[in-house]
Amino acid sequence: MTVQTSSWLEPLTLRWQGLPTRDRRALSLLLITAGLLVLWLGIINPTLSWRESTRSDLRAAEETFRQLVERAPLAMASSGSSAQAPTAGGSLNAEVRNQANRFGVVIQSFEPDGEQIRVRVDTVRFTNLMRWLGALEARGIDAAQLTLEATDRAGQVSVQASFRR
Repeated sequence: MTVQTSSWLEPLTLRWQGLPTRDRRALSLLLITAGLLVLWLGIINPTLSWRESTRSDLRAAEETFRQLVERAPLAMASSGSSAQAPTAGGSLNAEVRNQANRFGVVIQSFEPDGEQIRVRVDTVRFTNLMRWLGALEARGIDAAQLTLEATDRAGQVSVQASFRR
C-alpha cells in the first residue's frame, strides 16, 4: 500500500518541489481558497438556509397554533353539528329550539317578548348549557339576560334567559 501511495504521490511531490517559491505560495493560496469555497457552498450555506427555512416554518406553525387556540371555543360550541352556517334569516324561536335539541337542553317554556324570547330551563348540565349558549352566539343570537341557579344535583343548573338577534 505504501508503495502504491508513494508511486502516486511521487510525481506530484517532485513537481511541487520543482516550482519556484512564489508559485508554491500562489498555488497554496489558490488551494486554500478553493477548499474554503467548497466548504461554504457545500456545508455552511446549505445549513444556514435550512436553519432559516426551519425558523420560518416554526413561525408559521406558531401563528397557526395561536389562531386555533383563539377559535377553539367556537369549535367546541359547534361540535357535533354538521358544518352548519349561521342562519340569520331563520326564526329566532326555531333556532333557539334547534340548538337546544342539539345539546340536550330541555326547554320548559318560551315567551315571546317583542324582539326577544324568554326561555326557562329547569335542569341542565352546565357543560351542555355552555355549548348551547356558544352555538347560539356563533349564529348571531345573544343572551340579553341570563340567570343561573344551582340545583340539588351536582353539575346541573336551572336557567332563565332572554335571547335576541
